[in-house]
Amino acid sequence: MLFNSHTFLLAFLPAMLLLYVFADHRWGRRQGILVLVLGSLFFYGWWRAPNVLLILFSIVFNFFLGRRLAGPAPWAGARLLMAFPPPRIQNPCRREPPGKEHDLPSRLSAQKGFAIY
Repeated sequence: MLFNSHTFLLAFLPAMLLLYVFADHRWGRRQGILVLVLGSLFFYGWWRAPNVLLILFSIVFNFFLGRRLAGPAPWAGARLLMAFPPPRIQNPCRREPPGKEHDLPSRLSAQKGFAIY
């Protein structure tokens, strides 16, 4: 099922909207969000079922990592994750002239009214 398919637009989307509104008004916001999460897992499972396991693993991992980071004293592993962010991916369509790839100060100082001291 794709976002622009007739199945999604005419069946899945209206059903999820109705289920969400019903659950939100009947039982509260948390149950409405639960309906959306379960509908989301169903949507991705419709296309490829193994993706649901990957999404569930990602949800659980991010939940516990977020709880640890929000706690009073993050453990050393969290500090390590924050100290070494993932590398920046360069846009393959944009090429700098040779020797100018990492010459940010000269590019910035060439702009009007900006100097680096």
